[in-house]
Amino acid sequence: MTLYIRTSIIIPTRNNEGTIFSTLKSVFDEIQANDEVIVVLNGSTDNTETIINQFSNDSRLKIIFSEPGRSRARNSGLHIAGGEFINFLDSDDEFIKGHVSRATNFLDNNPSYFAFADESLICQRDNKTKISIPYTDQINVHDLINTNIFEIASVVFRNRHIVYFLDSLEFNEDHIFWIENLLHKKVYFQKQVGSQKKITGQNTMLNYRSEMIGTRIVISAILQRDYGIIVEPNFFKTSWNIIKFLKCKAHLHQDLRALLYSEYKYQYLFASVLIHLPIFKFLIANRLKNHG
Repeated sequence: MTLYIRTSIIIPTRNNEGTIFSTLKSVFDEIQANDEVIVVLNGSTDNTETIINQFSNDSRLKIIFSEPGRSRARNSGLHIAGGEFINFLDSDDEFIKGHVSRATNFLDNNPSYFAFADESLICQRDNKTKISIPYTDQINVHDLINTNIFEIASVVFRNRHIVYFLDSLEFNEDHIFWIENLLHKKVYFQKQVGSQKKITGQNTMLNYRSEMIGTRIVISAILQRDYGIIVEPNFFKTSWNIIKFLKCKAHLHQDLRALLYSEYKYQYLFASVLIHLPIFKFLIANRLKNHG
């Protein structure tokens, strides 16, 4: 007999000893007896695993390991997730009471909806707070074409025919995941806070701005390849965006280079020539430093 699991909470973590306890406490204070918590350790070298083991007496906790990389970790969690619904949570995020139950109850009562999303609170280091992405009456899932409208912890979705994360992508990976899984699905937007993120200095946008900017062109390539949506028709702007990709670490992944080449062959070739011309090297470095 297979035990029914209602919601799978997937938490990737790497060297988060300062926040993982409060993250897990917020989850176990929130979930029900038939939920599961999948914590994916992906290369921690600090006391993160020791802190997680403080919750090991709770049968709802599953601890697994993956190769380094947030996308690989989330995919490992997805692979074993048995819940009817799925909710991701980063290890510096916390649930606010009622988030999971509101989402799953709504989806139970509205079977035509694939996902439920609520708002997320950003807690600054000076104790100031703000709503990360305020939901208005005008917000629509098709806004994903231009910007990411979901914090990773905000969305609870049905565990059906999920397109996995790109293993090799560590930045903007969640934006692409939402495009692949929600763009043509019905999503309910709740104007109520359901999670919070603490700004610790380890958050992606603070430390890796160049990687976030450099990998935006991957989003455009997937929109063009999979949906026939051309985000930027200008040859030179696309070439400049490819230069930004080629100057960040993501360019080391052959599958991402192949994707951009297949969608933007001539812009890719043009950008590849420019970055190796001595006369342009200084200009490119200066522009990237000042403008991104």
